[in-house]
Amino acid sequence: LREILDHIEGRIPGVVWVSGDYHVGAVARVSPDPRGYTQHDVLIGHGGSMGNPVVEAIASNDTRGQFLAASMSPGGSILTATSESLRVEYLGPDGSTLFDVSLTQGPV
Repeated sequence: LREILDHIEGRIPGVVWVSGDYHVGAVARVSPDPRGYTQHDVLIGHGGSMGNPVVEAIASNDTRGQFLAASMSPGGSILTATSESLRVEYLGPDGSTLFDVSLTQGPV
């Protein structure tokens, strides 16, 4: 995996990974070192699920800036992409916005 990430970093701008089935919505840096990769992983959970308390606990104790957002029980997720950014919006069960962030090329 490190070979793939190293190849992308500095060569292909604006790479964002999208993962699913974590039962939580989150936006996190790919690298364990916040000074490392500029790539992010957008976790898309099941709408209206009970959430994943492990991910929520890790995010709440994050001291290195890895998680930009973590949301239990998202009602849904909206990803809106342009050539310069990716907007990630997590919705509550009632359709209200729980979290909204835009990732741009390079560090956020």
